[in-house]
Amino acid sequence: MGSSLPVALGTRRIRRKRHEGEWWFAVEDLCGALMDSPDGAECWRKLKRRLAKEGCEFGTLCQSLALPAADGTAQQVECVTLEGVFRIVQSVATPRAEVFKRWLAEVGRGGKKPQGIKTDLDSVFSMLGETAAVEIARSRDDRENDGNAVRKGDEIAAGARKLLESELQGKALISGN
Repeated sequence: MGSSLPVALGTRRIRRKRHEGEWWFAVEDLCGALMDSPDGAECWRKLKRRLAKEGCEFGTLCQSLALPAADGTAQQVECVTLEGVFRIVQSVATPRAEVFKRWLAEVGRGGKKPQGIKTDLDSVFSMLGETAAVEIARSRDDRENDGNAVRKGDEIAAGARKLLESELQGKALISGN
């Protein structure tokens, strides 16, 4: 089945489980984090009703999986794959979701090399920029919804790349496959 590991969005933990070769995420945890609510299950119920009225079917994306509850016991929880996470984030209009949406848009736009070649170092710098953007947005606690977190993350990654290139004295950065 796979192990259950929590991930975080802001200070909120989102339970996840590896199942049939994919990560599945607890929808109630995700909704609670995106909507900054202590009752993620209620947020998910309301969102599910609204989406049903709009004709969206989450039934095909959700699967009930056993995840650890706060008391340590196993609990059946509706979960979605990363595709479902993206669909939920698209459906939520909160400052937390907006930061996440901008970050996803930047990730999708940037980092492509000509002819699709991407080295290990390209991936590392890309992950550094993405992680920095998320941490910057988290440190602002979504009070500053100005879109600068992604730009700052990109600047940090670019600075790290330049520092490494300087250390290599102009030698080309290549992957260590």
